[in-house]
Amino acid sequence: MNFGNLSTERQEYADAIEHLMETGLTTDGSGGRVCAGVFLSLYNSHAFPLNVIDLKLLDDDNWRHAIAAIKGRRRAQCEPHMQIADGERRVVELKEKWAEL
Repeated sequence: MNFGNLSTERQEYADAIEHLMETGLTTDGSGGRVCAGVFLSLYNSHAFPLNVIDLKLLDDDNWRHAIAAIKGRRRAQCEPHMQIADGERRVVELKEKWAEL
């Protein structure tokens, strides 16, 4: 993540968020669950606390996106659902799919 250019950071954040959302919605199993959990924790950490040890379940690609999203949330100070198309509706869908989180 480039910490010198806020525009670049926001795009990297948006790309990472989109990846986590899409993976969470379309993948069953631990990878999809953890990607959904990272997204939902960035969305509302009180309702969806992230179990950090679960990050070890991610493959390299998903891990990179999760870390980029966490960094981006801190630096860009933008809600994750506001960074993706139809974010509010998709958050509802993600929460329904992974209700056990």
